[in-house]
Amino acid sequence: MINRKIGHYTIERELSAGGMGTVYLARHDELERTVALKILRPELSRDKKFTERFEREARALAKLEHLNILQVYDFGRTGDTCYLVLEWVDGLTLDAILEKQGPLPWEIAAILFHQVCLALSAAHGRGIIHRDVKPGNILLKSNGTVKLADFGIARDAAEHSITRDDEMVGTPSAITPEQINGDPVTARSDLYAIGVALYQVITGRPPFEGPSIAALFECILKEEPLPFSAFGVAAAPEFETLVFTCLAKSPSARFADAEALDAALRQCLHKYNVVCDASEIEKYLARPETFVRERRGARIAEKLAEAEALRSNGKVFESLACLREVLALDPDNAEVEARIAGLSHSHPANAGTSVLLRPERKGSVRFHLTWIAFTVALMALSYVGYHILGKKTVETQPAPVIRAEVKDSVVPPPPAPASLPQPTREKSPAPVPRMHSVTPAPAPASVSTIAVDSSATPPAPAAPCTGALSLYSEMWADIYVDNKKAGRAPTREPLTLPCGSHALKLENNLGKLYFTEIKVASDKPLHLTVEKNAFQ
Repeated sequence: MINRKIGHYTIERELSAGGMGTVYLARHDELERTVALKILRPELSRDKKFTERFEREARALAKLEHLNILQVYDFGRTGDTCYLVLEWVDGLTLDAILEKQGPLPWEIAAILFHQVCLALSAAHGRGIIHRDVKPGNILLKSNGTVKLADFGIARDAAEHSITRDDEMVGTPSAITPEQINGDPVTARSDLYAIGVALYQVITGRPPFEGPSIAALFECILKEEPLPFSAFGVAAAPEFETLVFTCLAKSPSARFADAEALDAALRQCLHKYNVVCDASEIEKYLARPETFVRERRGARIAEKLAEAEALRSNGKVFESLACLREVLALDPDNAEVEARIAGLSHSHPANAGTSVLLRPERKGSVRFHLTWIAFTVALMALSYVGYHILGKKTVETQPAPVIRAEVKDSVVPPPPAPASLPQPTREKSPAPVPRMHSVTPAPAPASVSTIAVDSSATPPAPAAPCTGALSLYSEMWADIYVDNKKAGRAPTREPLTLPCGSHALKLENNLGKLYFTEIKVASDKPLHLTVEKNAFQ
């Protein structure tokens, strides 16, 4: 195909190949303009269905004029060859950047997908749903500008889809739950695809995986994605919440539209003093390590200033929480370690208390008054509980059987006359009579004469010894502990198991197994990672 002429264009080299066709770098002979020429595969050019689908991409793109959407210049047919002339972007796909540099910082991902949201907002406003938003269809110019491409399977809401109702189109890992269930695709389906792409950009892997399409679809419908922390990723909690909102199973639980998602992205960036501009992406692409180092340094400076302000206002524990965040960003910071140790030593009560449970303090006087009031209230409750509950216990407990040595003859008391009422039991315990005059009350034959100490309480049962198992598996698999199903891997929360040795088995959907023996202890959580090649 190299140097071949198609219409007014001369092909120079191949750029990429996809399921529908191949993209070439070409040049317009008369205008001397470099373009991207997308040619439908020859065997598909003779298929009317695929030809219609190819032409629909041209119609969809022709309706859209936006900075962040790849522009279409021309569409034509020469013999059995159908082609589409597109804007040439001198850059890389997001897929290629991920392969080259690995996962992106959350700030860069947020700025990047802010532009994707702008593109989708323009497309949705014209009634066009993309249906295949993924890193491979996101082009990135060297100046940080994003171009959303490949509307080849886009659907115009005003037209009937040329695909069958039961046909799924798009990347399998980004297929939405509603598509699997056979429900119609809407604009919110594109927001789900953004969630999948964001998750992959941040963690380096898709939110759902499976050894087969059936297993993958089951995970999409039933499983929840692992948190970013499972991959050692540090991201703003608001950003993680935003991504998981996009990945909601129900479309109604996602953002209302691309504008709402874009607003959430910009708000998150603003909170952490990140400029939402393509120039930040340009800086990152030029020097990734420098950008990450500078952002980490700026974040550390912000948290240190916040920690000092909180300490000055008497909020010691909140200050400790900020310092621990700094230590998470810079584990070797000896100065921060010393400040944490100093605050913990001077305020030991603050060292291990949860932020959510710690009341806000506005001065030492209020703090001491609060604790004095709390102590008085606790003493009052104890006094009331003793006199009410203790008295009720005396009333309801049967009279203790008293064992005594009887030296004199004991004569049982005469029975009470029938006309007289039976005397009621005194509520206060009677004084213990002398041994030579003890007269035990007559008891039924079924009542034991063994002495019972009414003040004794049964000892509290010892708490069972348990430990935690954090299990991460590179393949989805059922977890069996001692031949009993305990969950599904990978787990989002640690499993709680009795202390001791256990037989652990993992079984995936292909019937492959993994066996091992684990020892669980209460004082040390157990972490286990199972790779794909460990299954047999």
